[in-house]
Amino acid sequence: MLIDYEKVKKELEELKKQNAAANIACMKIEKKKNVRTCPICCQQPEVPVWWNGDRNGKFESCSASQANPGCLRCIRDYIHHAVNNNQTKIKCFAGCHEINLNGPKKWQLYGQRGRNPNDHPCEALARGLDDLGEGVTKCRKCDEECGSVYNLGMHIKNTCSHRLTKCKRCKKEMKIFELEKHRETCYHICSWCDEKDNIDANPIELKKDGTTDHYCPHKTLAKCRFCQKPITMNNIHEHKNCSLAKKGDLGVVCKSEGWKHNFKEHNGWTTNLNDLQDLAIWNHLEHSVFHQLYSASKQQNSEQVYDVVDRRFRDLNRLPPFTDLSSITQNNEQRFYTHSQIDNIITHRNNFNQEYRTLHRHRLPISSRFFGGNASMPMSREELSESQYLNLD
Repeated sequence: MLIDYEKVKKELEELKKQNAAANIACMKIEKKKNVRTCPICCQQPEVPVWWNGDRNGKFESCSASQANPGCLRCIRDYIHHAVNNNQTKIKCFAGCHEINLNGPKKWQLYGQRGRNPNDHPCEALARGLDDLGEGVTKCRKCDEECGSVYNLGMHIKNTCSHRLTKCKRCKKEMKIFELEKHRETCYHICSWCDEKDNIDANPIELKKDGTTDHYCPHKTLAKCRFCQKPITMNNIHEHKNCSLAKKGDLGVVCKSEGWKHNFKEHNGWTTNLNDLQDLAIWNHLEHSVFHQLYSASKQQNSEQVYDVVDRRFRDLNRLPPFTDLSSITQNNEQRFYTHSQIDNIITHRNNFNQEYRTLHRHRLPISSRFFGGNASMPMSREELSESQYLNLD
């Protein structure tokens, strides 16, 4: 009889324990039902925020999302994904408010309205959760314990290694922890060296004043007036032959006949001699390719002008609006030439080549005299004959 009593007593104690465990499970289930979850990630909101949008022409906070807020990161990622997909408008999760994505101030689309971009998105809600001892306080990305919902919100905005940023060099968007590795393959290089060497150029550190410590051997320092090729530190010795005096550079001094002349002080020796090389149109006339383009342009029976900068004939009707045909280049030369002006240049150049070069060596170049004043009014034959002897002693 005593044995049966002990057995029944043990069974009763086990039933009480099972009943207590069932009651605790039920309490946990009821408690979980009261915990709100993020509509996007379906977890307890990490720094809860709500939507702000337009309803009936009025910008206001969405009451539905205030009752069931979402995570700060989830809301940000949702907006970022919509912008990347060229969406201009989205709806709140309840469908009652329209959110315009065209504005630059995206932080106004969620959280407390009227705040600054560096403020906590929902400070009052975060302070309330901290007072109750509820809410998520540990960062789900970097696992850093912040101690409060408010501190977690500021951590996500300012110090978390998973927040988005842009590379200052290539302007690509990435996370903070990816930036250091990205900088190993993203750096400044010299474009001149990169084009010439055909290999990966070395990184160059850019100073705050916009300068570097890199002395480029390939950078164009000047343009040779004789061969028209660029002069760099690498090929400067190759232009030595360009300074070789030729037949056209020689003059005559006949002292026995009493004709003395100081060539270097003569008008045109130092100042006007280089005008011949400066004028691009004069050099273009020497090439057969130019004559082919010129003949083809005249055969089209259309109004065209020659552009010395682009080195091609262009239709007047297709020039950009408000184009000034009398515009001057850096070499003080007009940029556009009509067919009649080119014909006059060729005629004057041929006459110049037929003249006696010894007597008229120091005259102004034909192209310089022709375009020194009004380019649309060529010199008359009498003026040309008279100017041939003006510079002689």
